[in-house]
Amino acid sequence: MKKKLWAILIISIIIATIGIISYLAYQKSENYLWSHTVSKYIKDELWNDTNCYDAGHVLLIPMFYAFTTEDENKMEEFHNLFERYSIYLSNNNYTYNYWNLNHMQFNFLASNYINLCSKYHCTDRIKEPLLNYLYDEAFFSCLLKREKYLTEVNPQYDGLAATIRDFNLGRPTADLYQYHITILLNLKEYSDNNGYSLSEERNQIVEKALDIINTIYQEGVTFIDSDKWLMNVGSFDEYDDYAYMQYHSIEKNMQPSKQENTTWDTSHFARVPVFLQIIKRANKNDEEKVCYYDKLIKGLREQFIETVLIEPDEENPYYRTTNYMDGRNGLY
Repeated sequence: MKKKLWAILIISIIIATIGIISYLAYQKSENYLWSHTVSKYIKDELWNDTNCYDAGHVLLIPMFYAFTTEDENKMEEFHNLFERYSIYLSNNNYTYNYWNLNHMQFNFLASNYINLCSKYHCTDRIKEPLLNYLYDEAFFSCLLKREKYLTEVNPQYDGLAATIRDFNLGRPTADLYQYHITILLNLKEYSDNNGYSLSEERNQIVEKALDIINTIYQEGVTFIDSDKWLMNVGSFDEYDDYAYMQYHSIEKNMQPSKQENTTWDTSHFARVPVFLQIIKRANKNDEEKVCYYDKLIKGLREQFIETVLIEPDEENPYYRTTNYMDGRNGLY
């Protein structure tokens, strides 16, 4: 009898131990992490002025992950987010407004959502108000009259013209401009794949946008070996954000100084891998350009892994990155 009790006790301890180990493993698992971060966050009204910038940035990778793994539960959370956004758009008669960077970033997320729905055969989940809003606002913003830009010489502010003008003046190609162009390219891709026709005028706008972004990524890239590359080298040299990058920690009496051969900070450049994939697909009928963007994608992967990514160590048991894409790690 005692042997049976001991056997039962031992088996119970083993089962309990396995249960504890399983629970601890689950706590570290992807689904546990997702349910305690993305699932909670995505329930908010992320399209409002307070949330839209952060949401457009932090949800991009989780959204691509949800669709590419075809995880129906995770995909459903994004369907729900954009269905609620569509209801908001329906209930608020929006007027044509210039998208600031915050809204541009969230609507970039939305433009990727509709193409992911197309790729993974769930376009029935896209609501008409969202499509209409993206198409109307994105194209209108490209040729929007804004009072502070209106002059006799420049009677109409052209967002695409401003993009190439700034590039030709040696300025960095702002993420605002790249968002605008890649949203247009996303919408053109959705149209081509789903019979959502564009007018001749809008097709011409897309062609102009594609020509501009191709020019920027062909002439604005500096290869540092056969594959790795940096963008807009030197364009940030006099930017205030870069004035203290010679310091690696905050100190008393720091003095600003002009930097040389600066390039993008890592955080803002985090959008570029998605930009490259969109631009590559937009050039699908030009084999030479497709090969070029494949080279950029491969080179950026190598640059990130070999130069930017900092692996965990005993003091910092987690991945980090340098502050700048060239490996410099001074203050930003």
